[in-house]
Amino acid sequence: MKAKPLDFLVIGAHKAATTALFRYLRHHPQLFLPPEKEVGFFSNDYWWERGWDAFADEFFGKAPVKALWGKVTPQYMAYPEVPARIRAVMPDVKLVAILRNPVDRAYSHYRMALRTQAEKRSFDEAVMDLQHNPDDSTGYLALGQYGRILSTYLKEFPPTQLLTFFTEDLEKRPQLVLDGIARYLGVDAGFTPSNLGKRYHVGGTRQRFSWLVPTAKQVYPVWWLWKQLPERHRRIIRFWFQTEAATTSAPPDPLDSRQRRQLVEYYRSEVQQLEALLGRAVPWEEFHGS
Repeated sequence: MKAKPLDFLVIGAHKAATTALFRYLRHHPQLFLPPEKEVGFFSNDYWWERGWDAFADEFFGKAPVKALWGKVTPQYMAYPEVPARIRAVMPDVKLVAILRNPVDRAYSHYRMALRTQAEKRSFDEAVMDLQHNPDDSTGYLALGQYGRILSTYLKEFPPTQLLTFFTEDLEKRPQLVLDGIARYLGVDAGFTPSNLGKRYHVGGTRQRFSWLVPTAKQVYPVWWLWKQLPERHRRIIRFWFQTEAATTSAPPDPLDSRQRRQLVEYYRSEVQQLEALLGRAVPWEEFHGS
């Protein structure tokens, strides 16, 4: 039996409160989002080659047919081939983007990499290296180039199929944002999830239990039991562990003012392009000064 397509997709941005939005939307009785937030279809060659029916069977097998099916996958703003892939398979899907000040997004992304020990450089060293190397494999700078990224989506989809709002809106007026998304999707507005306003992934620069996984691998009975779990269950546990249990909550060290000014100038033309695409100003006042 052919699987129905998704009704909506939250395409990103990475480190822009997509997890909070995911947690809020999952409570809406007329929506279904699978718990495996980070697993993508259009950005994952393994699943893309297997096809949508196989992916839907794995992740939406228990979804109510009458509910609107959706997915929150911030990686969809990271790969240039994704917009055309989405258009080819689901031309009518409704897209949602949530955007954070690109300077803050870059710094938050760096701090996450530092916490997971994927990054050893200082932020200043990382930014300097990336500004001299156009191949930004880390994504610190590239994933905040919203004007470039969204323009690729608007080459494939009409503007009416892309709803864009800002992280600041979700933090300050979460109910207003959820009601706006609900009206856009055609479901009941006014629903308030019990976790509305809760912030997720407010992490520090280190992990609580960096020793746990290496130790577990050395204890054969523990590792054997882990391997007996179905892959889907392991994905859900990994996501919970990496984003909730193993993350310290601490306010970030302030970004150096010199670094901030440099990054504002780096992103200024991108922000101007974004404002032209959206037809409205962004709420990041530092980009509106001279």
